[in-house]
Amino acid sequence: MLPVVLAQSLLSPSQMNSFPTISGTQFLLDGKPFSFAGTNCYYLFYAQPSDVDAFFQMAVQIKAPVLRTWLFADGNYAPSNPPNAGGQSIWFQELVNGQVQFNDDTNSGLGRFDYVIESARRHGIKLIVTLSNNWQDFGGADWYVDRLSASKTHSSFYTDPKVRQAFKNYVQHVLERTNGLSGVQYKNDPTIFSIELMNEPRCVGSGRYPSDPQCNTQIITSWVREMSQFVKSLDSKHLVTIGDEGFWNNGLPYDGAYSNVWDGSSGLDFWANAQLSSIDYLGIHTYFDSWGTGDDPRFTNNTLTYILDHALVSKRVQKPIVLGEYGVRSKQMRLQDMPKIQKQCEDSGYAGTLVWMFGSSWYGQQGYPDYDGYTLYQSDPDLQTIFLDHALRMLKQ
Repeated sequence: MLPVVLAQSLLSPSQMNSFPTISGTQFLLDGKPFSFAGTNCYYLFYAQPSDVDAFFQMAVQIKAPVLRTWLFADGNYAPSNPPNAGGQSIWFQELVNGQVQFNDDTNSGLGRFDYVIESARRHGIKLIVTLSNNWQDFGGADWYVDRLSASKTHSSFYTDPKVRQAFKNYVQHVLERTNGLSGVQYKNDPTIFSIELMNEPRCVGSGRYPSDPQCNTQIITSWVREMSQFVKSLDSKHLVTIGDEGFWNNGLPYDGAYSNVWDGSSGLDFWANAQLSSIDYLGIHTYFDSWGTGDDPRFTNNTLTYILDHALVSKRVQKPIVLGEYGVRSKQMRLQDMPKIQKQCEDSGYAGTLVWMFGSSWYGQQGYPDYDGYTLYQSDPDLQTIFLDHALRMLKQ
């Protein structure tokens, strides 16, 4: 293993060389309780190296020691560099002559993620790596269905044996990959905080493939069990989590939009998934302003109640819980509500939070484009209120 050389870091060399473990509802790092306020940043695998470094420098400055990021780029769903950088296609796997081919190239393939890990290590930042996506961005479930499944429904990602095996093959390839810069296999690298199976699994996606009416909570729970056990059969060092939004399957009445948050129709059953022994810690996402209640005065109360209710499950099953994504589009509501969301997490015993999302420099631009209205920047005048105060409190817990 390469020595940890840090210019400026939130985490000590011994923390960076330690794999996190759990004790009840807490994370332990280097044998001591560890909590964090971090950020999401999905685009690092196709950023230029100087922008990767700039992002991690920013993460150190905003006191964000953990980053959640994508470790997938599937076929022609995957991105290209901006035109001013050559417009090069970047992909990690594709179907070639009937066989899935992995791309380990330094410039267009998984070699790019080697640099993400190495830059994170140098800056003292740990990574939560996400292995696939429910949504069509960068491939994910729809790529597997399109290339490999005879049954063209979104949910065949979870049920088709050929697709499930292809996902396992990709997982194995990634975990057993040796980083060309450090010489360390991904599965043995303590820079990686945890392995996340998939971003926001649901029965329905965002692409052209419809949901199978037969998709249900048992199907996705079975998939989570199978894939989490498979990851653990290859990797005994990293924690494993799902990446889901925490949707319930309790049939409780709700008179607002997005009833699938509660009624199980999304295919998620938070309580059932929380009890799986191969899932080490729990996670939820919350976007009540885009879950049909953006102009609803109940927005804040819905969010705070959602956070608290999941914390109660965390305590019952004795596993840590992380708010894996949260954000507020309206800048006026952001300044008012984000501190309340963060305080609820602190008071409810969350082990971590990950805001969606911070952006940094991007191919000569001052900041990565704010495509979805949620992006934060270090230059935001309200940074202290909407993030930094919370980050400092979490580090001190």
